[in-house]
Amino acid sequence: MVTENLFPFKKCSKNRVMKLLTKVLFTGLLLFHCLFSFSQTSLKLVEFATGYTRPLDIKHAGDKRLFIVSQPGIIYIIDSAGTKIATPFLDINNKVVDSGNERGLLGLAFHPNYKQNGYFYVNYIGNDGNSRISRFSVTADPNVASSASEVILLSITQPFQNHNGGCLQFGPDGYLYIASGDGGSGGDPQANAQNPLKMLGKILRIDVDNGVPYAIPADNPFANNTDTLPEIWSLGMRNPWRFSFDRLTGDKWIGDVGQDTWEEIDFEAAGSKGGLNFGWRCYEANANYNLTNCGPKDSYVFPVFAYDQSTNDCSVTGGYVYRGTKYPGLFGKYVYADYCSGKIHVLYKNKQNTYTDLVLADLTNLDYSSFGEDIDGELYISGLSTGKIFKFTLDCPTNATQYEITRPCQDTAGGSIGLLLNGNFSISWSNGDTTTSINNLTPGKYSVTIVNNNNFCAETINDIEIKKWEQPDLSITWSDSLLSLNSGILADSIQWYLNGAPLPGANNPFFKPLKSGNYYAVFVSTESGCQYTTEVKLVVVTSTSLFEKKIVDFLWPNPTNDVLNLRFESKLEQFDYNIYNSLGSKLNTGKQNESAQINTNYLSPGLYFLEIITADGRQVLNFVKK
Repeated sequence: MVTENLFPFKKCSKNRVMKLLTKVLFTGLLLFHCLFSFSQTSLKLVEFATGYTRPLDIKHAGDKRLFIVSQPGIIYIIDSAGTKIATPFLDINNKVVDSGNERGLLGLAFHPNYKQNGYFYVNYIGNDGNSRISRFSVTADPNVASSASEVILLSITQPFQNHNGGCLQFGPDGYLYIASGDGGSGGDPQANAQNPLKMLGKILRIDVDNGVPYAIPADNPFANNTDTLPEIWSLGMRNPWRFSFDRLTGDKWIGDVGQDTWEEIDFEAAGSKGGLNFGWRCYEANANYNLTNCGPKDSYVFPVFAYDQSTNDCSVTGGYVYRGTKYPGLFGKYVYADYCSGKIHVLYKNKQNTYTDLVLADLTNLDYSSFGEDIDGELYISGLSTGKIFKFTLDCPTNATQYEITRPCQDTAGGSIGLLLNGNFSISWSNGDTTTSINNLTPGKYSVTIVNNNNFCAETINDIEIKKWEQPDLSITWSDSLLSLNSGILADSIQWYLNGAPLPGANNPFFKPLKSGNYYAVFVSTESGCQYTTEVKLVVVTSTSLFEKKIVDFLWPNPTNDVLNLRFESKLEQFDYNIYNSLGSKLNTGKQNESAQINTNYLSPGLYFLEIITADGRQVLNFVKK
């Protein structure tokens, strides 16, 4: 008979390490689907309370208090300040056997309607050596329960002293879930975990609000089977040392302690109909263990992550998906530990829809036996040998991430914000975007949370404001025969227009009209880079000077495609020409003779202006490119 001498798991001996070294080839085969790396730690465990004898579980009852389960059979209360209330909440030490390291008072769960009915449930090893799931009631004093109020719901015969499971959790459905180990020894010699008529090596599900002493939920997967116990929800567990429900999604996460080589994290999605078989003892994680009387491999559910015991790891302590508010970098990630090494892990699904596992902290081993969360979703962990309760704290540096803002010219979606980052970060903007730079933004305030994926430290920048550029004064003045922009405008790329046509060479802040008509200017603001169009000013010129001379009789075809032909009023030896777009930007310039054909095949469809320049004058004509 193989026995193990450490609650609730096992230590790694030198012989075990040597045994693991002979399995290196298999190790490489298993880890192909896993990501496992060390990161620069940001985690600090701050002592929150002390003075407990082998604390094994941490629960809240829907308020600010924490309830600490001690293995000898006593439950204490810590108030919100971390002060231990001297009088035990429950003392059933006389009913509990805690010898053999893996026995004792193992689990606690408060009824979902605890504030109304005062019921809570415990899982312990009784004096007869068997598991007992019982209900107790609180007294009129909210800090004291009645040890005489026990109602035994369920007893499970234990063939050996180890692998008792013990975790209790109420699911989102209001039913009580119970974790039981395979009965102990080593290697599940009685094949209990795969035996459908044994409660060992299972997760059970019962209705504590109906029946005497409980009822079977109608939708339990084996509720109507004669060859399987109706309490069974899932099977194939070795020693599920702590499972939990994600308080946001309802997903279930299970830490199942391995045999000689692998520790595993199992996952069951919310909405599952149950009946899953997690494989033990046929498989230890993904590896063959004992295939006697086992079914096809695809009939089993394998862990979402497994790690080997080759680096002082040897016993997983299941935890919780973090749903607190203090550390947004951890939000939605599953946090768990290894009892033997003291490493704290973070496991989560990445953008590739696979699982990433990171060691958040490689701490001094204090025998981390159980996790807990308070009413706000903040995490705690118990040190079995020290009797201390620690609170999770991320010790993160103060960052001041820089960013660049592009302001829109008007009340349009023309703004942008770009973060100046270099590294492995996850980004979450208030508009739902997850990229480093966000564009097409309307004026307003935006916020962003930046998570360092190496240590899960997060920085939130609030109220990044995008303001539109204020429109300058678009009036133009007519004075001393000059048109000019408003004196307060600093402008680049100025272009004056007459009756909608650009005036070649009219690119200064002022312009002297030589012909009557409607004038305006298009300019780009030096400050903002935005383009504006001034008001239109009607100018009447009394001078006899001509601005334009008729040089070209007509041009064709118009609209044109590849070539524009010109017909002149009189014979020319040579002329210069310029082509402008509708904003007055010069696109091309050239020289031609009287039989001119001007190439237009390089132009995009749109309106253009052709300026003809001779020794006697100039003329501007428009044409359309198809």
